[in-house]
Amino acid sequence: MTDVLSRIETIESCACDATLTIGGNTQTKQKSAKLYQNIPNPFSSTSTIKYSLPHDINSASMVFTNAVGKVISKINIEDRGESELNINSDKLPIGVYHYTLIVNNIKIDSKRMIIK
Repeated sequence: MTDVLSRIETIESCACDATLTIGGNTQTKQKSAKLYQNIPNPFSSTSTIKYSLPHDINSASMVFTNAVGKVISKINIEDRGESELNINSDKLPIGVYHYTLIVNNIKIDSKRMIIK
């Protein structure tokens, strides 16, 4: 009985931060979307934007704008969980741009990237 109570306490303590370790592997139940800074930044040809999306969302997109706020590109995102988007700057002039993660029509976060 003591073993069962100990195991329940372990599970309950992990439930608050949405992680659970089973057989040495940590499993995470993701609650919210997250946008990371592109790497490298600044860049001159290609860069990678990492993001994380919950599995139960309806829609997600990445919107790219120039320094004055004009939308230059919008990419629909189908992948859920941890993923990344590779971008190419071939057709863009040197400058400052912003990218914004939109999930279920709600702005999650924006980051700045520099093309040199």
